This record gives sequence, C-alpha cells and structure tokens, in this order.
Amino acid sequence: MDHQFGRVKPIASARVASIVLGAAVGIAQAQEPPAAGDLALEEVVVTAQFRQESLQSTPIAITAVSGAQLEARAISNVTDLSAVVPNLLSAQSTHTFGPMSQILLRGVGQFDGHPGFEPGVGVYIDDIYRGLSLGSALTLVDLDRVEVLRGPQGTLSGKNSIGGSIKLFSKKPREQTDGYLSATYGDFNRAELRAAGNFTLVPNKVHVRLSAMSKHVDGYMKRLDYACLHPGSTVPTQIPVTAGCEMGTQGGQDVQGMRVAVRWVGSDTFEDNLILDATRDRSEVPAAKLLFVNNPLIPGGGAQFITGPEDYTTYSTFANLGFTDPARYTTPTAQPGAGTHGAIYLPDTNPTDGYGVSNGFEWRFAENYSFNFITGYRRDSGEYSIFYGGSPYTIQLLHNTWSNRQFTQELRLNGKLGGRVDWTVGGFYYDQQAFFGGLKLLSPGAATETLFTGNDPIPATSKSAFIHAVWHVTPKLSAITGARYTDEEKNYTFERKNPFVPSLPSFTPVGVLDGTTSSYSGNRADYRAGAEYEWTSAFMTYAQWSTGFRGGGVNPRPFIVEQEVPYSPEKMQAFEIGAKTELLDRRLRVNGAVFYNQYKDILFNNTAPTVVGGVVLSANNSTPVNAGDATIKGAELEISARVVGNLQIDAALSYLDFEFTRISAPGATIPGVSLATEEPFAPKRKASIGLSYALALGTFGKLIPRADASFQSKFFTDISNSPDGLVDGRTLVNAHLIWEPPSEDWEADFAVTNVTDKFYYVNKFRVAPPTNITEGQPGRPREWMVAVKRKF
Repeated sequence: MDHQFGRVKPIASARVASIVLGAAVGIAQAQEPPAAGDLALEEVVVTAQFRQESLQSTPIAITAVSGAQLEARAISNVTDLSAVVPNLLSAQSTHTFGPMSQILLRGVGQFDGHPGFEPGVGVYIDDIYRGLSLGSALTLVDLDRVEVLRGPQGTLSGKNSIGGSIKLFSKKPREQTDGYLSATYGDFNRAELRAAGNFTLVPNKVHVRLSAMSKHVDGYMKRLDYACLHPGSTVPTQIPVTAGCEMGTQGGQDVQGMRVAVRWVGSDTFEDNLILDATRDRSEVPAAKLLFVNNPLIPGGGAQFITGPEDYTTYSTFANLGFTDPARYTTPTAQPGAGTHGAIYLPDTNPTDGYGVSNGFEWRFAENYSFNFITGYRRDSGEYSIFYGGSPYTIQLLHNTWSNRQFTQELRLNGKLGGRVDWTVGGFYYDQQAFFGGLKLLSPGAATETLFTGNDPIPATSKSAFIHAVWHVTPKLSAITGARYTDEEKNYTFERKNPFVPSLPSFTPVGVLDGTTSSYSGNRADYRAGAEYEWTSAFMTYAQWSTGFRGGGVNPRPFIVEQEVPYSPEKMQAFEIGAKTELLDRRLRVNGAVFYNQYKDILFNNTAPTVVGGVVLSANNSTPVNAGDATIKGAELEISARVVGNLQIDAALSYLDFEFTRISAPGATIPGVSLATEEPFAPKRKASIGLSYALALGTFGKLIPRADASFQSKFFTDISNSPDGLVDGRTLVNAHLIWEPPSEDWEADFAVTNVTDKFYYVNKFRVAPPTNITEGQPGRPREWMVAVKRKF
C-alpha cells in the first residue's frame, strides 16, 4: 500500500472486517463441535490480594490478560490496553507532555508527564512500582500476564493508585524449554524482532530466561517546508529539505529492549527471582496536526498553515530562525545576554534510556506462612521537544530534559490464622530523585517573552505500612478488611537561568524564582472493607468500600513567586458491587460491576491571569489547583465465551458518568468551569469485541481468522470543555489470519490494523487565548504486517 500522507480513501476496506467475521461464523456452523471439556475457558490466576487466587474468586473488578492473549490481540504497548479494558483510557500523550501514556481508570488518572506531578494510576512491573509518568509508554515484551485493577487501590497498592493499578508480570524462568524467535515486516518499513528463551545453569536449582526486542516503524506524519511548497511567499526558511519539500516525519518508532531473569530455587521453601532490564528508545515526536490558530505572533494569524482536514502533514519546523528581545530588556540599560539571537534547531526525536534491577525473595518458612522481600532500583532519563503552532513561526519552543532515579523496598508477611483468616502485613519505602529542565523559549521576541534554562531537582520520599485480611466466616461467606498509612514529602527547587549567560538568572520575570524552593509533606490513611459470597462454585458476588489518594506537590511551572504554591492530594471513596460467574461447564464467563465514587479535591490547571489586589501580575499561568469535588458513577461488563465449536468471543462494555458537586474558590477562577463541566479524558461509553476461530486443516495444521473491534465515545481534553479540544468518538477494527502447522512449532500471522483506514484523533492539545492554538494527534492509518514465529 502506498500511503501518500494526504487522505488515502479505503477501497472496499470497510468490508474486510465483515468478511473475516462472516468467515469465522460460517466455519463455526460447519464444524463438528468438540466435547464440552475441550471448550472450557482457561483458569486465570491473579495476585491482587498478595497471594495467588482465581480471578473468579477475587472480589475486585480486574481485567486479566495472559501473554498469549496479548499476542493474539496485537497488544504490544500499554496504550493498546485501552482497546480491551473497560473504563480504561490509555493514550499516547501529545508532544506537549512528553513520551508517556496518559492513563486514566474510571475517569481518574494523570495526563501531564512532568515529574512534579504524581501519577493517578499505579504502574507496576514485577511488583516494582514505577513512580514517573514519563517513559510510561511501555512496550510489552515476553509477559506472563497483565492485571488491571479498577477503582482506588489505596490499601493494596498504596499511593497514586486512586484510579486503579496496572500490573505487568514477566514470564519466569523454568526448567522446561520455552523459547521463540519472531520477525515482523510491514507497512511504513516496519521491522520487528522478538526473541526469548530459557536455559538451566544448575539443574532443578538455577534457571535463566533471556528476552529481547527491536522495533522500527517509519513516521506517518510528514513535516513539510511551507516556503518550498509556496515559492514567492514571504514565509522564511533555512531548513534543508528533500524531494517533495519534506523535512522529516513524526510518529516513527525506534525501540530496543532486553531482560535477563534469573530464578534460584533454593529448596521447596524458598526461591529468589533477580531481573535486569534495559531500554533504548529513539522514537520520533508524536504526530501533531494544526487544527486551529489565531495568534498575533504569526503573520495573518496562522490559518494558512492548517493543512487538509484528513492530510497527514504539518508545517512544524522545530526551529527558531532568530529573534530580538523586547526593548525593555535592551534599553535604556541592556540586561546581560539580552539582544539579538541566532537560529535554534531542536531534534524531532524523544530519546529515552532506562535500566532497572529488581529482586523478589520468597521464603515459605512454615505451613501457611511466607515472607516476601521485594527490592527495586531504576534509572531513566530522556529528552523531548515541543514546538507549538504547526507553522514556521515560533510560538513556544522547548527542549525538555528529564531524569529519575528511584529505589523501592517492600516487605510482606503472609499467614493464616486459625485456618480461616488469610492475612498480610507489610511495609513499603520509596525514594526518588528526579530532575527536570532544558531550554524554554516562550513567545520569543514578544512583549510576554519568557526565556530560561534549568535543571530542577525534585527529591521525594514515601513510607507506608499496611495490613490486609480475608476472614472466611463460612465456606461461602468471607469478610475483607484492609488499612494502609502513608507518610510522604516532596521538595522542588527552581533553576531559572539566563540561556545566554548561564551563570545568571533569566532576565525575564521568571528569573526571580531562580534558587527558590517549595515543599509539600503530608500523610494519609486508606481503608478497605467488603464481603463476598460464593452462591455456587460458579457464581460469586461481592460488595466493597475502598479509598485511595494521589499525592500532593508544588506547582512545577510558576512564572512569578505568587504562583509558586503547593497543592493538596486528590482523595477518593468508592462503593462497588460486583458479580463473577462461569456458566455452561466453564465455557461462558461473565463478570460485572457497578460503582459510585466520591472524588474530592480534584486537580486541574488554572490558566487565568494571576490577579492580586486588582492588578494583573502575570498573564502566563499554569497553576494546579484543587478545583472541587465530584461523583463518578459507572458500570462494567466483561464476557468470555467458547460455546460454538472453536469460536472464541471476548467482549467488554463500560459506562461512566461524571458530575461536579462542588467548585472550590480556586476552581471558580478557572475559565469555563461550572457544575455542568465534563471531566477531561473521560469517555462515557466504551465497548470492544474480539472473535477468533481455530479451523482444523488436517495435515496442513490449522487456520485462525481473528477480528477485534473497539468503540470509544467522544471526550474533552481540557477542563474548559472547549469544542476545539473535543476528541470525537470512533470505532476501530483490526484483523488477523494466523496459520500453524500440525507440529505447532511455527506460526505465521498476516495482520491489518485500522482495517477501515479511519482518520481519527488519539488526542488533542489546546492552548487558550491569547496563544489560541489547537493541535491534534492523528492515529495511525491502515497498516499491514506479516509476522513469522519459530517456537522451541
């Protein structure tokens, strides 16, 4: 397929999904159904309550996806989980907030990657908490399973799991041979390699698993030079271009990663798991398309730089061709460094590097008693570029740098009291040293010019102690209780240096912040109480009340001293009722939940000018404030079925309703906020369905056609609910055709993503007046790919 980056109209592509689905159903009708025992759904084991138990007996709304299911549904990144998990929005951030996944569960999370903010959904990798949102667009490699816990997990997961938790578990080394090598080629010069395998160092004692991946995909959004395409225009250019006036692309991916896992089975009573991982990411900045602009810094306002409504093109240059500071900085007395400045060019990639070491030790020192000692250390760093406006004229040009070092330690003691009470007590320690800085050019040359460089240190610590218990009152009835106490603190020191004389503070107003420090500290107690009742071995209901919080902090983006203020934690109380069933000899699984959440001290950014005593102190403002309280109501349903032949059906539905109940005094100053305001990044409705069928071909093996469709309703991306920031609803379809020989040691997969070639937006970002710019992030167009896998 030849993508021209302008709109490529689908030719009969809308029929592809229906052909695949129809073929699957028709084959199902023609096949002799196997025995009922062969149709039973795989039992799913989770560890959400600190011990292994069946998904169907765990009284929490959990979506558990096995590694095989991830592969079958082409889920290769944390953002892809949004297509299959009810009430989960997990989207790649726009270029504004850096290389991260904007993760929200049941309307609660965080969409700004700045290290000064805490995540709202806890992300764990092999039980190690990942404390930074930047770098969270994780590639999923060689996983055993993913567990998504919906609703506040303040007792089970701790801080920053106010919306829920996403837990990734990699495959453990084992004695048996379990290896594979996979290669993929496809559209946009896609080239992927994945490999993993076990080997034994000491029989029955020490096992090792190695896994690695490499992925390259060209960008799908072309950056064009306006002056080259419009000879004779007055628009400047100093950018070298190639044929077609192209300067480069956006949206390309270039990622490599590896993991080494060592499992030591010391005896029947203890084992130790050591994991080392490393990632190198040189992906391009996310695609960004100018949708609206009316800015005084652009001649004519800038509308001439808006490309066709469904073109994958932009005029962003990631450059400033030079500017002169306003006269107030050069006369009557010139400020050091002020004057006329030359061109500045930024990279159009977001390089990220990271590595981690974790160790999990488990000692089962007596019957029904065990001790877990979980240690983790991570270092991550990167850069990302921001260029607002989609035109050759600079509105804001930022080259952000960031790094993070974190150490975590968790202790758990599990036991059983009187044979009827399963209990866990433990403690958690988190130590972080993050830095955030780089070059910031905001409105260069304009009266509101803000220029500075820096590298702000952001140290933080968190300590907690927790207890959790399940009392099996009768063989059918169980009571659940839990509590956690957390104490935390965070400091923020601001560096606002002169970009042209780095030894001095910035000569623009932010210079007064240089060297200042603000702090936040607080503590919090969270609780959980509930009950579950197993009516039969295949039908369980539960009810629970739980709490959670997202940590407080300090405004990381002040422009004046009056904006250098702390903000309080967000808090949540949640009521949930759910049911889990397995019917038709475990061929049909239906899990559902309804919930009512009380969401307090919600955090939103105030972009209104800062006014004190009737005087406007700063027109620039991005201060996080606790804007008020709200209720969130919703329902979720998940279905898995294997009732007709080899036809597998997986479906999910969810509904979400957000309503403000109180607007605080600071919240009332946010433009456009009222009790009728809808929450950003919270689609009301989501639905997904996946169908696959294993067709036996005798001596030729088997053929598995598969189709997955996902629907997501519209949502706003800013608290003002501006129509410019509205992301429309969409339905996307992916299709696969998989072949396996009788030996099952090979596999070939032909796949098409976005089958209907729908032009849609993943995300949008709007800057309010006077900047007055809206940019959108188009999703990837239709792509094909072929993968071949060799199993060992």
